[in-house]
Amino acid sequence: MREMSNNPQASLVFDLYTQMSEERIISAYHGDFTQEVINMLLKQAKWDLSARQVSKSTLKKTYHILVECLENILKHKSLLKGPEDRNDSDGIVILALKDPDYLITVGNLIMTSDIAGLKEKIDLVNSLNKEDLKDLHTKTLRETTISERGGAGLGLIEIAMKSHDKLKYQFSSYNENLSFFCLQTTISSKSVLS
Repeated sequence: MREMSNNPQASLVFDLYTQMSEERIISAYHGDFTQEVINMLLKQAKWDLSARQVSKSTLKKTYHILVECLENILKHKSLLKGPEDRNDSDGIVILALKDPDYLITVGNLIMTSDIAGLKEKIDLVNSLNKEDLKDLHTKTLRETTISERGGAGLGLIEIAMKSHDKLKYQFSSYNENLSFFCLQTTISSKSVLS
């Protein structure tokens, strides 16, 4: 076997491996998001969770939340405008174990001009209790026309309803027009009635 002494890439890979092990990351993906990639990621997540023998309830909640998160990345990718290069459409998704719960963290670039509206939707969802979330979900379904820009926060409402937890988020400046949006949710492995 050929040795790779003083190889920065090998060191980076080892550092990533160590960090992922310490953070109990089950799976992670960084790159371009297409429908094919999303299908592959969902299949892999289902396999990873089944191999850990999680309950059917936890598996269903996690899968549903992943679908919403990944579809949001795909939607925002299609909304990016301007002369950005291909890397500007990349996103990231991480599934991690935080005993006894699971964490889903996603990140992608969005138009900086979309931050205020997105923050308002998340803050509203986070301010509501379980019953108020159900009412908002029903009202949004009844009154909203889904456009290419999305369903007026319907996905965020469904993520909050399935996770039974507040959504954590952060915006970081990327360039003059774009910001990096990071969203994290916790899925309880305890039996909680939906």
